[in-house]
Amino acid sequence: MQKPSTAPKYAQQDHPTVYRTLDSRFCPTCGSKLAESSHDYPRCGETIVDGRWTRVNMIIRGRYCKKCRVVQYAQPADFMPKEHFGIDIMTQVSAMRHLTISYGKIQKMFQMFYGRDIAMSTLEDLDYRVSIHMEQIYYGLLEELVTARIVSGDETGWYFNGKLCWTWTFLSDTCTIYHISHPRSKLVSETFLSDFEGILIGDSYPGWSVAEILQKCPLHYFRYMYHTLDKNDNGEFKAFFGQLYRILKSAIKLGKKYGSVKDIPKRSIQRLQNRIDALAAGTYDNNDCNRYAKRLKREGKSLLTFLRHEGVPYPNNASEQTIRTFAIMGKIFHGNRSECGLRTTEIRETMFATCEKRGINLYRFIMDCLGGETEKIPAPKETMPVPVAA
Repeated sequence: MQKPSTAPKYAQQDHPTVYRTLDSRFCPTCGSKLAESSHDYPRCGETIVDGRWTRVNMIIRGRYCKKCRVVQYAQPADFMPKEHFGIDIMTQVSAMRHLTISYGKIQKMFQMFYGRDIAMSTLEDLDYRVSIHMEQIYYGLLEELVTARIVSGDETGWYFNGKLCWTWTFLSDTCTIYHISHPRSKLVSETFLSDFEGILIGDSYPGWSVAEILQKCPLHYFRYMYHTLDKNDNGEFKAFFGQLYRILKSAIKLGKKYGSVKDIPKRSIQRLQNRIDALAAGTYDNNDCNRYAKRLKREGKSLLTFLRHEGVPYPNNASEQTIRTFAIMGKIFHGNRSECGLRTTEIRETMFATCEKRGINLYRFIMDCLGGETEKIPAPKETMPVPVAA
């Protein structure tokens, strides 16, 4: 009887090997001609060439620069310094992770597609190295955020080593920034928006009341009060809810009717604001009515900001749609288990979300960034590229 095979499910394949000699005649720093004598050292790596996993044996040639007084070594275009795997492999790991593919499945995909077995810890380290390489771009987006005219924000739960923490998103017209923090503290938004002078759109959470001009989402009021109505069948609260519902609905219809803020009659806005102030100043016996009246005293001026300032949307749906990425990832990955994992996740997702918002090819940008061809995300494109199929 034939003995059963003990070979692994995905057998390791023999991969082709290419040989390169990398040399440079001119100094990359000052441009002067390098010395004739050279100092060589070998370097090996792995990359993908024409769709095949390929081993690369390189001879790196170093030549002395008299002006800089250092030995300048030629650098391969498809490898980062001191990295064994090529930038295309590193980019694929980061892109797959963004598409909510676990490291275990990425490992199996490399086994099936290329016949190469890579440890999951190595894949995790590659993802981390890609994100850390783009860390300065992340800080550049933070500086760009505070110069925006309108910023929308939201937060959702995330898990760190089984404990609940929070993912914050800050959204402008040109960038999307994620940040993961352990406490759900107002200090997070205060830190990120310390120099922000524009209009901030958010829900009623106090963490989003850190700007001088606010737009509180009226749809959240509807949602909160409907939940309260399921528990409180009191007639006084029903009347309170009905009045506020009609006020906010009238405000939304008013904005849609005129389109431009400059065309909206000021007396119409003031009339709605007076109705909100009267509702907030009322005396009620029901505890829920008093609770919402207290909220209106605090936020009543911020419910009609979209009628006073051009281009301000009344809901924060954009930030809620953006934060759904982490809600989906949380159900699949169940969060992170290390601080490095948290940092990797927030930087990687910030890069991908901002590239998508600006109409930039996400995969190509990371390739260019790792290859040293760009140090920032290009400006938003006015028109999207025409698909090849068209």
